[in-house]
Amino acid sequence: MLNVQPVISTIGAFLLFGDRLARRFFFYAGIAIIAGVFVSVAHPSLIGVSFERAGLNVGTGYALVCALFWGLSTVAGRGVMIGMSLRLASSMRIVVGLTCMTLILLAYGKLNGASLWPLAAQTHPAKAIFLLFFLASISGGIPLLIYFQGLRLTRASTAGYFEMMQTLAAVCITWGVFHASLHLHQVIAAIVLIVAVAMVHHVQHHAAQARESGAPLSE
Repeated sequence: MLNVQPVISTIGAFLLFGDRLARRFFFYAGIAIIAGVFVSVAHPSLIGVSFERAGLNVGTGYALVCALFWGLSTVAGRGVMIGMSLRLASSMRIVVGLTCMTLILLAYGKLNGASLWPLAAQTHPAKAIFLLFFLASISGGIPLLIYFQGLRLTRASTAGYFEMMQTLAAVCITWGVFHASLHLHQVIAAIVLIVAVAMVHHVQHHAAQARESGAPLSE
């Protein structure tokens, strides 16, 4: 999904914001996507076999729909951050998310004490509250502020490629914390991914500067 989302955000930025893409953008973007695939899989030789066996199923459809909305949300987020303060955007994200989650719980009949505060939490309430706030801060609040600040400074056409670093972070966490196997091709692909994403930003930034100065594009 993370390898499809940047393509959608690039198309959305091009159509909605008129982001012009440098000539070498497609080269480095393609390398980044391929590297992202190799980072995320332990056995690249089985990719074709996996697709052949699974085919296009409901799970694939959900993943593609999620990638579509994720890519479009990156474009929308960039548009919002052009004229909205960081605090207001972050607050609205939390309020809208809380409202939607409340409606989902209500629709599934889970908006009750037994579901929201299960037996395990009741047994150790102080620990449960601490872990809840810790999780909300580490995986929610702090990354949210960093994410919106990044959208303020980064074009929508390139922001999606920085989000591919989540794949790299996930692989590092599963290796360092959960002691999962890390293969040589994943290490090489990770280095290639970092360089490719940096070059995507470089060529786009150079192209933007050239347009502002009226100089011909060289990249």
